[in-house]
Amino acid sequence: MSEEQRVPEGAPAAGPEPAERPRIRWAAIIWGALMLVVSLVGLGQVLDATRYAALQAAVADWILTADPVSTAVTVVLAAGAVILVAGLAGLARGVQKRSARR
Repeated sequence: MSEEQRVPEGAPAAGPEPAERPRIRWAAIIWGALMLVVSLVGLGQVLDATRYAALQAAVADWILTADPVSTAVTVVLAAGAVILVAGLAGLARGVQKRSARR
């Protein structure tokens, strides 16, 4: 054995390092689940002709009769829903980081 290849006594033998488990991307899972639910509800509305016609009429009626207050409330509610989902994704990420430290 050459001088470069010798391992000093008491030193641990170099072996392959244990592979880290891949991280679970919780934000992607949460957003994907939300998109799945929204698309399934939309698909259910579109596939039934009676419901689709009623949905079109309701949306057209809402757009034509919407006042600024109801539009602002709808925008605030939609932003709140996005913030809620982002917060859930952040909570899941925090839990994942805390569990990884243990």
